[in-house]
Amino acid sequence: MTTGSLVVVSGTIQVSAGRGWSVSTGLFCWVVDTLAAETPPELATSLRESCAAHPWRLDLEDFPPEQRTALCSALRALPALARERLPRSASRAAAITAIDDMSAAA
Repeated sequence: MTTGSLVVVSGTIQVSAGRGWSVSTGLFCWVVDTLAAETPPELATSLRESCAAHPWRLDLEDFPPEQRTALCSALRALPALARERLPRSASRAAAITAIDDMSAAA
């Protein structure tokens, strides 16, 4: 999306059919990077490959069942990690609310 000379980009995180969130690129990157850090190396590689193939889109349905289960487990741990690791900012509360919602849907 372009607003004057400002380009605004968002990412989409689809947790399950009908349960997706459009989030800022910063939050999208934080979620993907944190999921990659909290999962086994082979799953982290698959996660990064999926995001490279589909920029700014993470759809857990794209992963085989065992990987989807592991990603959902890691996603459920994100609220605590977000409260611990996200820097204080004007958008922090909204980011944590989005992460809480995604976690509850996982």
